[in-house]
Amino acid sequence: MEGFEFVRPSHEGKEPLPEATAEDFADTPELYGMLRRLPPELQGTHAARMSDMNDEDAFSYIRDILEKRDMAVRESVVSDASVEPYFHDHQEEIWKHLETDVFTDTQNLLGYGQTARIKEFSLEGADGERIPTAIKYLVTPTEKTLSVSGEHDLILEVERVRAIELAENEHASEVPHIRVPHPFFYYKKGKTQCYGMELIDGINLEQGINGTIDEEVRAELRTALAGISRQALMDELTVFFTTMHEICIHGDMKPANIMVNREGKFYVIDFGQSVLTNDVNDKSRDAFEVLKADDLENAQRSVKQFLDALGV
Repeated sequence: MEGFEFVRPSHEGKEPLPEATAEDFADTPELYGMLRRLPPELQGTHAARMSDMNDEDAFSYIRDILEKRDMAVRESVVSDASVEPYFHDHQEEIWKHLETDVFTDTQNLLGYGQTARIKEFSLEGADGERIPTAIKYLVTPTEKTLSVSGEHDLILEVERVRAIELAENEHASEVPHIRVPHPFFYYKKGKTQCYGMELIDGINLEQGINGTIDEEVRAELRTALAGISRQALMDELTVFFTTMHEICIHGDMKPANIMVNREGKFYVIDFGQSVLTNDVNDKSRDAFEVLKADDLENAQRSVKQFLDALGV
């Protein structure tokens, strides 16, 4: 480029780092293990810097590096003011509890899919009230759960759910029986990604259609839905999806992705395969319109099948 001269940085007067690898510390297992937590391309550089240190200084050095890297790749968002006091000053303990206890508890499993698991966790509200929460966390990467950069982007799902919730709140009186689960927080650290959302005390429509619900729940749902006409629910779904489609399409609308609680409110869940409306170009506009129609049609069909199976 005219008028521009690239000047290489000078290393004059600086001693080159000796060649080193993590294996140089194999006789000190803890240091070796800490070095191995670094990306391979960085292990030699830091091993070289540690080569002239005593063990105490080396431990301090590599621990500081790992802590700084850990903070750099960590991301957390508490999106609900009512639970902020619970997280205040002790987020570390909460995240550690999730990773070491909640996620690994084989007895605690609310649901699962190809890429994620759902487990239960209790938050505490500002007034001390216990808030049952569903924790969705990624377990297996697939092409559909990766961003362009090859990273999981579960936070995109949280952001879409939150945007839909806010949009639907603007005309809540028109959709009193249809919602999305309210998101509380998002957390990412390394390969760990999860978010906490409202725990729905109910079933998914697939369970109702297949008849895999007990009579007590069936009776409660019949009572809760008895005063709502089918046409009213179909109209609500039309309003809900019209608003939602201003933000995204769901992309995986089926009975398993709609839940109903014991009070008769329906929840559209699992936006892991959703596509933002703003990402659609003119060439794919016609196909996008078809997908929008499919979203609504599949949702209405699922609710009708559920009501038929319930006998309402």
